[in-house]
Amino acid sequence: MNWILLIIAGLFEGTALIGILFFKDPASFWRVFFLTTLIASIVGLKWVSHQQ
Repeated sequence: MNWILLIIAGLFEGTALIGILFFKDPASFWRVFFLTTLIASIVGLKWVSHQQ
């Protein structure tokens, strides 16, 4: 079940990055901050799950 949530989070992250990079959506400080937090969370969860 957890991997499904990670995939869904990754899809939302990707669409937000595509919007910023290609469609010139505003890249405010908070948007970039929360995207960075999301990416760090996903990487951290994958890293912890591989350690076990």
